Amino acid sequence: MLTLLFFLIAILYASVGHGGASGYLALMGLWGVPPELMRPTALALNIIVSGMGMILFYKGGHLKLKWLAYLVFGSLPMAMLGSSWQVESAIYKKILGLILIIATANILLRMWMRHRNVHGMINLGKPTFWKFVIIGASIGLLSGLIGIGGGIILSPLLLLAGWTDARQTAALSAPFIFVNSTGGLSVLLLKGSGFVPEMPWLVIAVILGGFIGAYSGSFRLPESWVRTALGVVLLIAGLKLILI
Repeated sequence: MLTLLFFLIAILYASVGHGGASGYLALMGLWGVPPELMRPTALALNIIVSGMGMILFYKGGHLKLKWLAYLVFGSLPMAMLGSSWQVESAIYKKILGLILIIATANILLRMWMRHRNVHGMINLGKPTFWKFVIIGASIGLLSGLIGIGGGIILSPLLLLAGWTDARQTAALSAPFIFVNSTGGLSVLLLKGSGFVPEMPWLVIAVILGGFIGAYSGSFRLPESWVRTALGVVLLIAGLKLILI
């Protein structure tokens, strides 16, 4: 069941240039996986899925390399710093729960944006080097601390600021997630962190799901159903981690 759910999450997240870490963390939280195994597992799977998305979206010609360089300049060192910090289990679960609720809001936002023109709702002015560095550094630190790539925070910010369209956002998010996840995982592995025992099966599941999502973004079920189901999972897991 867990492998099947990881497969479905990889399809959905890869279709928008994300790696799926928030979804993987939500499921592992519901399954009672220890936090010391959750971070490296989610980051490793994130690298696989976002890596496929990075290649395919780059071939599509939507990636703004200069903007990516600015974001990564700020995010990579902070993601590695965040990964080096050891957070108490209780505190980690509360922070993760909040992030999962934010991820739920992100899903609802994307569904809403399909029906309304909300580009430019947040006035952040024109994109500049220092704005991207500050945004990247802030997201990178939180990403390393929790074990995500940061796409669930970066994507809605770019869209609401009106700096990118949907395809450009996905093209930026995939390599951003890939770099942050790689940096964070490298630190955790150097510290001796390990993966869940089911890792080989999960790797196969996200490779298949990531390829399907990144290549076509199509689903047998209506996309709104899948997004709604994922939102429910993230919300339940987030509330469970915060309240229990």
